[in-house]
Amino acid sequence: MKLLPRLVLVLAGLTLAFALASCGDSDDGDGTTAASDAATESEAAEGAEGGAEVPAGQADSTVTVSLGEFFIKLDESSADAGNIAFTVSNDGALEHEFVVIKTDTPPADLPVVDGDVDEEAAGEVPGEIPSVKVGATEDLTLSLDAGKYALICNLPGHYKGGQFTGFTVR
Repeated sequence: MKLLPRLVLVLAGLTLAFALASCGDSDDGDGTTAASDAATESEAAEGAEGGAEVPAGQADSTVTVSLGEFFIKLDESSADAGNIAFTVSNDGALEHEFVVIKTDTPPADLPVVDGDVDEEAAGEVPGEIPSVKVGATEDLTLSLDAGKYALICNLPGHYKGGQFTGFTVR
């Protein structure tokens, strides 16, 4: 009889571990798939309308970003057009990502397909950090044009959980 309660605990633990592991949708061990890595590298190399990734150290301004369940907090809600460095810290208990989308659509109203934002339909994506591990800090420097931007985490369920905010480039 004592075996049944232990079996239930083991199965519950395995179920929780699987659920947390699948949250990152990882095929290559770093929270991204090989296809999304290639797409991100290609977009960064080509540049996207509204902005493009630039080398670190070339920032005109810096915005500090805190990610967590399920929020994105910024120390500044706007910046002047030019090279903007985002210093992104994961202060939560789950892995997150940081996606910058140039769009006139309010951040809460982005197009969603199967529970996640359709980034291509939402607007231009000048850059992103596909994986920010728990406790880690990552930097992303982008050359951004004036306009409205949505900053989101688009891992499964995170956007729907409220992990988005607006950002304005003047």
